[in-house]
Amino acid sequence: MPHHDGDELTFRLAGAGPLDGFYIQRVSVAGSGDITVTLTKDNLAIGHVSLRSDGTTLFVLREEMPGKGVALVYDTPLPYVSVPLRGGVTEVNTSLTVQRASSGETVATGKIEQRVAVTAAPTTPPALRFELRTERRISFGDQSTLGRSVTWLQPGIGAVVSESASDNGAITRQELVCAFIDGKQIGDCNAATAPPSTP
Repeated sequence: MPHHDGDELTFRLAGAGPLDGFYIQRVSVAGSGDITVTLTKDNLAIGHVSLRSDGTTLFVLREEMPGKGVALVYDTPLPYVSVPLRGGVTEVNTSLTVQRASSGETVATGKIEQRVAVTAAPTTPPALRFELRTERRISFGDQSTLGRSVTWLQPGIGAVVSESASDNGAITRQELVCAFIDGKQIGDCNAATAPPSTP
């Protein structure tokens, strides 16, 4: 979203303390509709998301966190977004498996409840035409974590700005600064990510 093979999007993350900085999402698409999004910071891979497209909906299959050495695998793929975008709410509850990323060994099992609400109406600023609100509650036994995010989307580009928080913690903000989408350049990545000049 977008998900052309070779797409590359650079985001600036703020509000996360030592995790603040520039992140790059790289998209790889297989002919079968399987999609891998790799997230890197300072040329180090810190996340991999496996998705599948059926032509109208993107589903999340697996989310891997190399820094933690684990991956979340969803028994029922989680619908992320469908096109054309229309206002409405999608809810899904499914079990999940936590696997050791290196071996696929099961570490734990739990469940996830996801609610996605789309507002297909102009927002502020007006160029961001759609708002996507996602709530995810992940539970293991009697312990659970609730994550909330709101993402503003621009047609032809995808996620432009997003804000997220976990268990009412600090809000982090992610903003698109430049991209290469379907072979087209948006913004200037060299200028956007260059360190500030010294007097």
